[in-house]
Amino acid sequence: MFTRAPSLLATALVLGVTLAGCSSNPEPIVEKTNPAPSPSEAPEGRLLTPAEAKAALPAVSELSGDGWTAGETPLDESDPTVEPASCKPLYVQFPTDFAGYRPKLAAKESVTFSNESSNTQTVYEVSSWTQAPDAGLPLAAGALVDRCPSFTVTDADGTDDMTATKLKPLAIGEKRIAVQLTSQEQGTTIYLTVFEAVVGHNLIAVAQGGTEPGDPQQSFAPLIQHMLRRLGTT
Repeated sequence: MFTRAPSLLATALVLGVTLAGCSSNPEPIVEKTNPAPSPSEAPEGRLLTPAEAKAALPAVSELSGDGWTAGETPLDESDPTVEPASCKPLYVQFPTDFAGYRPKLAAKESVTFSNESSNTQTVYEVSSWTQAPDAGLPLAAGALVDRCPSFTVTDADGTDDMTATKLKPLAIGEKRIAVQLTSQEQGTTIYLTVFEAVVGHNLIAVAQGGTEPGDPQQSFAPLIQHMLRRLGTT
């Protein structure tokens, strides 16, 4: 199983960010496609109920390979110290667990898959935002990745040195971003890759933590496409 660092990353860094007070440039740096239909025109972009969001999540039987188990994603409400302080939103406000997002969310459902043999943990999440523009708030983390290639995180368990890199995201959704964070835990490098895509009112996100280097996004792609199809039919 994971040591504390990757478990914290996989649960605390899945989804959401605001740049208020952290940058002189408030515009998020994210990849965009041509304007998409409004949420009312695209079924997968409509406002979801919690049941509809949950129905879009993948089942453990859909994952490739053996040894996967499914579980709930714990809520992380910790408030660590991040240096430089301007990088704190990348770590604390990146998840949709961030308290400031709760009034904006109509639904938020997730599932965590763990594989002990590969020392991998993957979280899939669907969140639906009452106001469609708010679904793009998490993608503003891309601007902080550019400004925060390294930072430290200190909590009750000690201090971790982190690095952050923006990856080329999968071509899914109206807007999207991919970020990889790394840390050292007991001499082992831990990698966390986060992919987020906006579809109308909805934000699809995947975070995978483990000890293997490289970009695992292609392994997410089939399940994300299944999630989009479910959003259009649930």
